[in-house]
Amino acid sequence: MGHGRGAWNAQGVGGTLSIDGKKPGLYYRLPATGTKYIGANIDETNQDQRAVRAAVKAYQGALNRRLGRKLTLDGVLGPVTSKAIVDFQTSRKQTADGVIGPLTSKALLLNDLASVIQANWKKYPGDYRINQTITCGLITQESGWDAGAVGYVDDRDLGLAQINGAAHTEYTEAQRLDPFTAFQFVVDYLRNSLADAKIETIDDAIASYNLGIGGARKWIAAGRPDLWDVSGTSPDDPNWAPRNVRKYINTIKTICSA
Repeated sequence: MGHGRGAWNAQGVGGTLSIDGKKPGLYYRLPATGTKYIGANIDETNQDQRAVRAAVKAYQGALNRRLGRKLTLDGVLGPVTSKAIVDFQTSRKQTADGVIGPLTSKALLLNDLASVIQANWKKYPGDYRINQTITCGLITQESGWDAGAVGYVDDRDLGLAQINGAAHTEYTEAQRLDPFTAFQFVVDYLRNSLADAKIETIDDAIASYNLGIGGARKWIAAGRPDLWDVSGTSPDDPNWAPRNVRKYINTIKTICSA
């Protein structure tokens, strides 16, 4: 496995690789004069660099939708795309620094998530359990709104929804890095979880995103403990490595509620 890039954390670390390709940079930004543009002249064998280009392409599409521009969807962050980022940030009263960080990424893509949610409600009228607050919370928790996030723990986890390539071979790498696919994946995953006879509530479905549906069934059968080790070991086992499932659920339900 590769090293992975990860998404942004609370300290703002993550996002694109630095220009030397050896360590994470901070965000998607136009490099200093004299360096190649983000997404240009990439090594196509390098997953991290492919993810960067896919993310920039996604943001170019979002800038076109939000501003009515006609940016070329080439996945290269050059001066024209950088100017569009500044214009968008100015229109949203954000710091106009031309940097796509978590706030700008979310602002660019949230309307697209809303359109996926609305389509789901139209298809399943009256069922509003899968709403924007919960789906936004999952995206925030899983990727920090980095459209090109590559998992640190497992670099097969890609994109906004951190779709795992080994577990979901039905998706290509490009699809896993596509925001619309990621949003639909989250909605479909939650709906499939709620269709399971053992998964009774939206909280159970949220837990299944972290534990898997089978893991969520075991967690439910154990009484839904706050701390849960997916391996099934008990607290007195020296190998016990629990996840705080309740914190995961509560974070997702509240992080986008404001």
